[in-house]
Amino acid sequence: NQEHSLSPPDAYAEFRHGTLMIIDIRPASERKRDGNIRGAAVAAFDRAASASQDFIDEVRILVDGEATRKLAILCREGITAVQARAVLFRAGFSSVFVIRGGFGGGDFDPGWILWGLPVEIEDK
Repeated sequence: NQEHSLSPPDAYAEFRHGTLMIIDIRPASERKRDGNIRGAAVAAFDRAASASQDFIDEVRILVDGEATRKLAILCREGITAVQARAVLFRAGFSSVFVIRGGFGGGDFDPGWILWGLPVEIEDK
């Protein structure tokens, strides 16, 4: 749904201006292999319904309880982020978006990397 998503360049612009928090939900192994967005928050998201509360609690801590804070969820391709967004929205977070194409790009949207946006690679 386009109205609940942001292109990577739009998300980056808002992130740089401090009006948006990016939450990277990719597994640690993917972040280590593919790189990170400097300054992005990290939260573990598991698609299992039983793990939803842990994710919600983790995000509440990241935003210091401010459920109206504008958030953008980043995953590998933009698919899992849709599920994470829905979990947060149902939990009362009112301004949650998905970064279209995620980090690496999906079938229909170029991701963060393909837009040429900044990435930090950890030393191996």
